[in-house]
Amino acid sequence: MLLRVFNLISFGVFGLCMAKEQMLPVTTCHRDATDYSTCLRDAIQEAWPRFIQGLPEFNFPPIDPAFYDHHYVTIRNGVLYVNAHAVNTTFIGFANARFLDAKAYFTDNIFHLEIDFQTPQISLEGLLNLIGSVGPFRVNSTGHYKLVITDLKIRWDITGPVADDRWIPEHFIIIPRLKKMKGYFTGFLGSEEFDKLFQDFANEYWPALFRAIGPIVMKNLDPMFVEMITPLFSNVSFSKIFPK
Repeated sequence: MLLRVFNLISFGVFGLCMAKEQMLPVTTCHRDATDYSTCLRDAIQEAWPRFIQGLPEFNFPPIDPAFYDHHYVTIRNGVLYVNAHAVNTTFIGFANARFLDAKAYFTDNIFHLEIDFQTPQISLEGLLNLIGSVGPFRVNSTGHYKLVITDLKIRWDITGPVADDRWIPEHFIIIPRLKKMKGYFTGFLGSEEFDKLFQDFANEYWPALFRAIGPIVMKNLDPMFVEMITPLFSNVSFSKIFPK
């Protein structure tokens, strides 16, 4: 009887351990292979539809469309002096990503995963509270915005140490390159005429606006994206997902 109880307990403990260690739905590539980067890129491309839908077993949300409740940013740069609060933002367009390159390597004890991809169009829209000045416009209101970004290339540079056979992402650096961005804005300046002037200004000077906004927004997104991907790796064996 004691032996049977011991066996049941052992089986239960073993089952719990196995449940904690999962595998990502990605083809395994070996880091010492000559075609490792190609294999890694193709593996990500193949698995991408699964990530797009979300992985509830990893507490990883769907990413096309992706939803963000709110995001704060303060900008004091160039033509922008604003406090911005984006609410109920929806992102669409990552499902069409085509992966161009992928690299994974160590520098000291820091593991790097670099992923380059492009997508023909990404749109984001929601409510935006602006307080401050945008070029010649003084703003203190909440309105609806939509941004459409075309011919976009992005590099993700994810870094962090490895401990106890687990990768611990600490930074998720986003480096975007875009050819065109067009904005649509309503409700910010109290009338359709002034909103149209505001919209025309933003669309004419979007490169300067993006140079002011981009680095700050990307820096603010770093911890948000780290939090999102951490469940993907916290219960996955590093040596199994990134074997030599």
